[in-house]
Amino acid sequence: MECMQELHKATADFLAWTNDLISFRKEYFEGDQQNLLQVIHFESGGKQDFQHTVNKACQMIQARERDFVRILHEISLSDVAARSPDLRVYLSNLPNVLMGHLQWLYTSARYHGVGHNMENLKHGMLQMVPEKTVIVPLADHFIDPHFTVASSAGN
Repeated sequence: MECMQELHKATADFLAWTNDLISFRKEYFEGDQQNLLQVIHFESGGKQDFQHTVNKACQMIQARERDFVRILHEISLSDVAARSPDLRVYLSNLPNVLMGHLQWLYTSARYHGVGHNMENLKHGMLQMVPEKTVIVPLADHFIDPHFTVASSAGN
């Protein structure tokens, strides 16, 4: 089923790209150049600042998330799903894979250092230093409502 292949592609892109966004600090300081942010920056010829690179990656992730939701909805309404209880269970649980992945990325010491926890993060500025991720909270009135890097995990 072609729709299932598209759903799996959207899922894989979302998982890989969110991982690249969150793991960038660790990989950058380890000299790892195989990361979506590095690719975006390279493709710009190094002419864009880092925030532009992050914004572009976030836009790509948000687009794939919209694709995922749209395709999942289309498949859920299909005749195939209507005839397959196993497919319906699979489709109803697939979003949990994305949310579990995000939860792990936000709370894992692997990418942010020991003792770090982004579990209650709503917004903030991330500062990258070699040993850990530092979050500087921002006042709500400084947040651009049209663009946020933080996820809605926990909301």
